Amino acid sequence: MITTYRDHDGQPTTEPRWRALMHAGTQIARTALPNGLTVSTVYVGHDPVYQSRVFGDPARDIASADYGSQAEALVGHATLVVRWQDA
Repeated sequence: MITTYRDHDGQPTTEPRWRALMHAGTQIARTALPNGLTVSTVYVGHDPVYQSRVFGDPARDIASADYGSQAEALVGHATLVVRWQDA
């Protein structure tokens, strides 16, 4: 299986550049909601490039979403926060 490494904009990049991006940190947003849920969005660096998860305990994801760029991921994160804040 061939992996296509992606930069923060979803464009193909080299493995050394991808490693540097991963080393710089993968979490781009994290929101703890008053109802006990958490929305976390991270840089994955391949397909999907970014991923958000909503969780309430370590053993169970409630929802997830994938994104192709950092801009999409930040908008998606905010959307999930609004959607789940009163759940």
